[in-house]
Amino acid sequence: MGAGASAQFGPALDACAARPADGSDLRDFNTAKAEAVQLRRTLAALRYQVNAQGQGASACFEHLHERMQQWTHYSPEQSCLIAMALAGNPDAVIQLPGLPFSVRCGRNATSQGMPVPPDSGLLQVNNNSGACRIVRVALGTAPAYAQKTAAGTFQPLTPAQNALIASAVASAPQGGAKAVGPGFEIRWGMNATTPTYPQPPHTGLILVGPHGGSTVIRGQWGPLPVFAGPRGPRMPPAYGGGGAPPGGYV
Repeated sequence: MGAGASAQFGPALDACAARPADGSDLRDFNTAKAEAVQLRRTLAALRYQVNAQGQGASACFEHLHERMQQWTHYSPEQSCLIAMALAGNPDAVIQLPGLPFSVRCGRNATSQGMPVPPDSGLLQVNNNSGACRIVRVALGTAPAYAQKTAAGTFQPLTPAQNALIASAVASAPQGGAKAVGPGFEIRWGMNATTPTYPQPPHTGLILVGPHGGSTVIRGQWGPLPVFAGPRGPRMPPAYGGGGAPPGGYV
């Protein structure tokens, strides 16, 4: 692992990498034990994060070639770097080791050519030219999801809703539709269209409500707050193109 990549995994790994691999510098048992325990904890946290907080999925991000309308996966190592950074900071900026590209997240997902963050919340920027590409969690790999509200922010769904959507998308990654509650339907891939969204959004998912309202859903990564109403898990309101929510969405 190169120095640039190692830096993304925290001081414990950096400290160990800088010491002799044969352990010849270890003279004291307690010091060696403390270092081993810290390293194990760091590796356990890394494994937990890369495996979607224990949900079994592996981090997978992809970027869009706009002219060709083609999504390309990052390497597993690059996806791991992005996932780890998001776990610590939703507005992280990740420099891809050995490449002139950075991945900008959250409020930082902007560039000169894209002053407003995309709905996916992720943007790759060429550090030299400023050219950018939209980045998203690859369809079928997200451990969590969030819906776009009328205010333009994204509201996390509940663990039960996340599991339902993840299972549906994984069963047919190219596209499909599935009822996710009374009157609500999730659509993804080639099926992610409505009159409000005649073309699938870059996130690849939409939520359609019982009165024709629809809103973007995006895959998310990292620790997220949970939406839960007093009546337990339920689909949050869906909105049709911004503004006040349609009648009945309460």
